[in-house]
Amino acid sequence: MDLDFFVINLVFKMWDNKNDINESVIIQGEQFFSQLFNCGRISKFLLMIMVVFSIFFFLSSASAADVYLTVDEICDVSAVVSKYTADNNKIPSAMKVTNKTFNDEDYLYLATRTIVNANKGKYNTVKLVNINNPSPSGSLQGTLTKAQYVNLAGSINTYISNNNKPPAYVTYNGGNARYETLVYGFSNIIVYADKHGTLPSSQYFKNINGINSATASTDTVKPTSSSSLAGGWYNSAKSVVLTAKDNKDTAPKIEYKLNGVSGTPKAKTVTISLPAGSHSLVYRAVDNNNNLESWKTVNYYIDKVKPTVSTNLAAGWYNISKSVILTANDNLDSKPTLYYKVNNGALLNKSKIVTLSLAGGTHTIQYYSKDAAGNVGSTVTVKYTIDLNVPTVYSNLGGGQYTSFKSVNFTAKDNLDPNPTIYYRINNGAWSSKSKSTVLYLVEGAYNVQYYSKDLAGNVGSTSTVNYVINLNNSIIPLNYTITIPNYVNVTFDGMVYNNSSYVMKSGKGGIIKLPFSRELSVRVLNKTYIFSYSPVNGLHIPNNYTNFNITNGDSYFVFLNGTKPVKLNSLNKLPVNPSGILVKALNDLMTFTYYDYVKWDVNQFSVIYIGDNFLRVNGSFELIDFILNGINKSTIVFSDARYIFEDFGLRQQLHYNYVSTPNWTTCSYDKFTSN
Repeated sequence: MDLDFFVINLVFKMWDNKNDINESVIIQGEQFFSQLFNCGRISKFLLMIMVVFSIFFFLSSASAADVYLTVDEICDVSAVVSKYTADNNKIPSAMKVTNKTFNDEDYLYLATRTIVNANKGKYNTVKLVNINNPSPSGSLQGTLTKAQYVNLAGSINTYISNNNKPPAYVTYNGGNARYETLVYGFSNIIVYADKHGTLPSSQYFKNINGINSATASTDTVKPTSSSSLAGGWYNSAKSVVLTAKDNKDTAPKIEYKLNGVSGTPKAKTVTISLPAGSHSLVYRAVDNNNNLESWKTVNYYIDKVKPTVSTNLAAGWYNISKSVILTANDNLDSKPTLYYKVNNGALLNKSKIVTLSLAGGTHTIQYYSKDAAGNVGSTVTVKYTIDLNVPTVYSNLGGGQYTSFKSVNFTAKDNLDPNPTIYYRINNGAWSSKSKSTVLYLVEGAYNVQYYSKDLAGNVGSTSTVNYVINLNNSIIPLNYTITIPNYVNVTFDGMVYNNSSYVMKSGKGGIIKLPFSRELSVRVLNKTYIFSYSPVNGLHIPNNYTNFNITNGDSYFVFLNGTKPVKLNSLNKLPVNPSGILVKALNDLMTFTYYDYVKWDVNQFSVIYIGDNFLRVNGSFELIDFILNGINKSTIVFSDARYIFEDFGLRQQLHYNYVSTPNWTTCSYDKFTSN
C-alpha cells in the first residue's frame, strides 16, 4: 500500500422498520479530514484512523423513478439550498426544480455525484433515486481540501448507491458532523463551481442543525426592470425612477451605469437625476438567486439651450442677385429644424440648413429654429433689397435761354429706393448731393449743370448735362458753330493691295487704301498764333522748329479768343465756364473746329469764310478758315491741304509716317506698306 494513503473505517449505523444494522465500509483517502477535525498533519507512514459514521435514516415513501437532472438543474437547486440554509440556518426538507420535486436526502446523492463527476471533467445528467430520511445529530464543523471533500463525496455517493440510505452523521474523535452540515457544504461547492467554472480548492463545512418542513423551489425566472422616463429629448432637468420586479424575490435590486460609471447603492427602486447634457443609462434587475436580466440601454438628452440661426449674408441693399444661407445651430442637436418664410408666404421647414436665391426685388425673411428637445429660438426678421436698375433724374425745366429768373427742380427716381441721392455741380464746380430732389435758383448768367443719381444698392445713373442762360435785359446769348474736315484721302494703287489692315478699303489688284495723313494747322486769335502738328499715330509727328502743340486722334484743345494760352481737354464736358474760343478736336479721322462765343440779344452777323489754296508753303498747299462776327475777324485757322503732291516720294513719305511698316520705304513696292 502507498504510504501517502491511509485506511479509514466508515461505520454506518442504519435503521429500518424493524432492526438496527451496523455496517463497516473500507475506503482509501488522501489526507482525509485532517483539517475538518482540526487534527495535526497526517504522517506519511501508514496511519489507521477509524472514523465511525453512524447513519440513522427513515424509509422514504416517495422517490422519482427514471427522472434525470441536468448539471444546470443541479446547480440551480444547489443555489437555492445554499441560499435557503444561509437565510434560515436549516436545510429545506424538499426541493423543486423545473417541476421535479425531491427531498433533502435525494439532493445529497445528486450533489455528491455531481462533485465526483466534475472532478473527472464529466458533466453528465444524474438519475434521481429514492433515498430515505436520516436522523442527524452533532455539531462538528471545519475546512476540507478539494481532495478531501471529493473523496468524501465519492464515499458517500457509493454508499448511497449501494444501500439506498444516506449517512446520518460523521463521528470523529468523539464529535459528530451532522447530515445537514454535509448537505449545506456540498451545495456551496456546487454553487462555487457553477459561478467560477471549477471546483474550489477547499470548502468550509459550517455546522447546520435542523431541517425545515419546506420546499425550496429554484427560481430560474429572470427579474424585470421598468423605467419611469422614456428615452429621448427633454428641455428641462429630469429624474428617472428604475424599479426591479421578480416572481419570487420581494426585494430584487437594480444595477445601473450612468455614462459608464456604476451607480450605488443597489436597491429595488433607484432614482437617478439627469442634469443638462447627453446621458447613456444602462441598467438591469437581479434577484436573490442571482438571476440577471439582460442589460437595457436608454439615452437621454437634456437640452435647456435654445437653438440659433446664422446667415452668411448681412441684411441690406445689393445691386446684383444674391443667395443667402440660413444655418441652424444647437448645443446638442446636430440637426435642428429650421423654419422660415419669405415675404409672409407659407411657413416652410428644412433640416439644419437652407439656401434661398434672391432675385431683383425686396425680400423679407423671417426665420427661427427648433431642436429635438422642443426648444424654440427667437424669430428673426431680415430684409434684403436686390436693386438691379440704375436710378434716373428728371428736371422740370429744359435747357435754353430765359429772360427771367428761374428755378429748376431735379428729382431722382428709383424702382426700389424711395430716396435716391442726387449729385450735381454747376459750371464745373464742386459736386454737391441731396436726397431725392434739389432746387436750383437761376439768376442772370450762364449755367452748365451736370447731374446724376445713386441709389442705396450702389447703382449709379449716367451723368447728364444741361445749359441755362438767364438774360434779364435780353443782353447776351451763346453762339457756337462747328466745321468738320477729314484727316484722310483714299488712294488707288495699280499694284496689289493685301487685306490685312483696317485702312484697306479694297484689296487685290487696283486696291484702295484709306490714307490718314499728318497735317499742320495754326490758330490765330488777336495777335497770337498757335501752331499744332497733327498725326494719326501718337509720337509720329513731323518735327519742325515752330510747333507749339502735338495733337493726335482723340485729343482736343481749347484756344481762347482773348489770347490766353490754349489748354488740353479730356472731354467736351470740361469746357471752360462760359466758353469763348475755338475747340480743336481730332477724333475718328476727322478734325473739328467749334467756335464758342456770346452775342447781344439783337441783330448779329456771323460769317465763316473758307479759302482754298490761299497760299503755298514749302511742304505743299494750305487752306484757310476765317470766323467773322459783326465784321470783326475773331479767329483764322490755317491747315495744310489734304491734297498731296501725288508724286512717288510724297506718297511713300506719307505712307511711312502713318504705317511705319518697313525701313526701306523709299525703295520697296507700295503693297509692302500694308502687307507687313
